Amino acid sequence: SREFLILIFEAMDNPSSMELRKNFSASLPGTSRVETITPYGKGFVVAGSSGFFSVYERTDDRKDPYLLIKTFSKNEYMASETFMSMAASPNDEMLVAITKDKDIYSFPLGNIDIMDDTENHFQHVCAGGLHRGKVLAMDLCLQKPVLVTCGEDRTIRLWDYQRWRC
Repeated sequence: SREFLILIFEAMDNPSSMELRKNFSASLPGTSRVETITPYGKGFVVAGSSGFFSVYERTDDRKDPYLLIKTFSKNEYMASETFMSMAASPNDEMLVAITKDKDIYSFPLGNIDIMDDTENHFQHVCAGGLHRGKVLAMDLCLQKPVLVTCGEDRTIRLWDYQRWRC
């Protein structure tokens, strides 16, 4: 495995300034690369190539403010996927990820601590994401079950993520 560095910054009173609070090393399995990091209510998720996907949760310890909860990298089903962008639902129960091949997957975050890291917990939602070209960004709505994706094809798609309809 290889190491990568995670830097934790804290916003200051001035919105344009941030202070480095902590940095720590984490392991990358095999030849995996980090491609995306996204926050969620309990911490953050790091993902990338070769199906690499790790979940960190916030702790009360100022020395070690985040703890690695689980890494999903042994899953043969997802080994060929590269995660490019992610967004967490407002209640932190679900995460949506888009791959380099424009496929959309959902992942349950609610019971992450008891999940078997060798099993596939990703649900394939939509192949190709209905964009021509790359999906450039995505986000989840706070008030409604809506996922927004924007693509290289200059289109914006609104998805009902409970029914997975565009």
